[in-house]
Amino acid sequence: MLSHYDTGESLFGDGDIYINKCKTNETALHAHSFVEIAFVSDGDGIHKIGDEEFLCKKGDIYIINHDILHQFIADKDCEFEIYNCIFKPMFFNYSFIDSKKFYDVTHSYLLKIIDGDVTFKTPKITLNLNDFICVHAIYEDMLYEYNRKEEGYSEVFKADLIKLIILILRTIRKDTINNNYSLYKNELLEKTINYIHDNYYKDITIEELSMMAFLSQSHFCRLFKEYSGMTVKEFTQRIRINEACRLLRKTNKKIADIAAEVGYNDMKFFISLFKKLTSMAPNEYRNRIESNNSLPDLPILPSRIQYNQKDSI
Repeated sequence: MLSHYDTGESLFGDGDIYINKCKTNETALHAHSFVEIAFVSDGDGIHKIGDEEFLCKKGDIYIINHDILHQFIADKDCEFEIYNCIFKPMFFNYSFIDSKKFYDVTHSYLLKIIDGDVTFKTPKITLNLNDFICVHAIYEDMLYEYNRKEEGYSEVFKADLIKLIILILRTIRKDTINNNYSLYKNELLEKTINYIHDNYYKDITIEELSMMAFLSQSHFCRLFKEYSGMTVKEFTQRIRINEACRLLRKTNKKIADIAAEVGYNDMKFFISLFKKLTSMAPNEYRNRIESNNSLPDLPILPSRIQYNQKDSI
């Protein structure tokens, strides 16, 4: 049973990062709304992650995605020493994310392995002695910078975190990552597409979607258009008008109410857009339904864009 869900608000304060070192026999079963990289610097026991249990020992690193239940339990008469580094996606400067190499790092490992990718079965990484020494030093440096918060500490912390991610990546077979890279990108885009389908009536922003995909806004917009064949704005508009057509066919709701229900409070704009996409005004569309006249095929999207590996980016 979930003991605790942490939004991170009490930890992040005014920033997007947090790090600590703790000693514990057992943590509460919990989940959180941020990404966590936990480094076990001492101790033995188990780490419960979702429905799995992992033997846990000194030198292990765990990457825990948001909303994943997990718990550390030390062996009897033993105590864990754990460094926890947590961060929000926006912590990274988007100029870093536009880098091809860093894009590879974040997408092929951090964001996919921990999100259920079939190629990689575990979020656990076991370090050799040399890497343990290096990672331990990185965490100590991040902890030092975070606690002192001197000028430029965020940039130093960011550089350390990038180095940590790259060191983690080196433990993973590069050929496996490269072979699945296109699939990773498309699945991340699918995630944002499904989000739009489920929340089309809301005011969805490019910033929100790009952070969901861990991409810069410009990079996300380019990949989204390559994948879907249209911009986010065009995609959302078609989803909304498609739903408006359904409501016009299936209900007796007023056109103004339908416009508001699909996300448009400006009736003039709604009618103009509806006519642009269907070649008729909403009232004409409804009249043709009521008179049993056939309607032209609409250039509207299906309920979901289905991923096709042949069309991978």
